[in-house]
Amino acid sequence: MPDIHIIYRAAKDYKSIPVSGVYGGINPQGMIHADLFIEKADYPEETVMRVNETTGETFELSRTPEQQPVVREFLVGMVMRPEVAKAIGQWLLKQVDQMERQVPQGGWKQ
Repeated sequence: MPDIHIIYRAAKDYKSIPVSGVYGGINPQGMIHADLFIEKADYPEETVMRVNETTGETFELSRTPEQQPVVREFLVGMVMRPEVAKAIGQWLLKQVDQMERQVPQGGWKQ
């Protein structure tokens, strides 16, 4: 079989996104659906601040609600054939194995 030459290009709307996790499953057509999300504290509805007139420092006096819930914000969804999902999973595991071999124990920090 002849060699295949591949050219790599990024789409105009390409972007890197932070990912905390994935949610999804098998859809009725037998495809794997995976929604990537980021977990973060929700924005407060309101805060009351005080400004120190001498230093200009600001201090938060209160916020509503007092306890902010964690929000899972879905960033992008992927729909793929099972063999593509398997290939992506294997590729990810290979990258983790390579990183663990290259980075000393306890040396990787998030």
